[in-house]
Amino acid sequence: MPPFDELLKDIPKHWCRVPEAELIQELCGWSERDLREVSIPLSEHGSFSSCQRYNMDWNRSEISVDRDRPQSVVGWNRSEFSCRGWHPSNSTPLDSCKDGWVFEEAYSTIITQFELVCEDAWKADLNQAFLNIGLLLGSVVIGYGADRYGRKFCFLISIFGLGVSGIGMIFSPNYTVLLLFRVLQGIFGKGAWMSSYVLGKDIPVTEIVSSNHRRLVGIVAQIFFTVGVIVLPGIAYLVPDWKMLQLTTSLPCFLLMLYYWYAH
Repeated sequence: MPPFDELLKDIPKHWCRVPEAELIQELCGWSERDLREVSIPLSEHGSFSSCQRYNMDWNRSEISVDRDRPQSVVGWNRSEFSCRGWHPSNSTPLDSCKDGWVFEEAYSTIITQFELVCEDAWKADLNQAFLNIGLLLGSVVIGYGADRYGRKFCFLISIFGLGVSGIGMIFSPNYTVLLLFRVLQGIFGKGAWMSSYVLGKDIPVTEIVSSNHRRLVGIVAQIFFTVGVIVLPGIAYLVPDWKMLQLTTSLPCFLLMLYYWYAH
């Protein structure tokens, strides 16, 4: 889960969205760099700022941009419109990214979906923090439940819950709901691991072999986890959208429900 979390949180290059300037870009045929030069200030490192924009008056006598309908032009006469004179000066005031951001890369991540950059960049780390909370809760809740209600039952519930919570992340309407599903992922993920690996009597990993071989079995079981971590970046390369990647890694959980018919 931690490596997968890093794939979800990748931060592409980004700049403030300026709807008025984008409209003028369309009218004047500006390139993306031309657009940024007139709307985005340079940072102290010489690159375009990711969190600030110029606070310019984009409305001229020849053109008026309707902010409620940024693709519309009020009173525009192409013969009178000039593409010159839009460049800001050193005294041009700056503003925050009040209209959102434009991300350079074509792939989608949680960061781009919920715009967790600049003032909200700290929220991205909550993704892993809430997962860890779920892991802690799962070790207590599912651990107790496995002793009381059976290992196989808790394993199946955990596997099903892991798949459902993973898919639930895809349809989260906001970041708060996504974090709640992330907690559930931690709970059920920990529960599935504990029920199958440590606590097992119905579908055990370590108790189906003699005590002399349990260490070897434990090592081999973790090798499969390592292989999964190695393969995952390749899957992410083929599936660049975070929602499809989440779906790709969540659906196989339901195949493990076949353990219901496991003979014990």
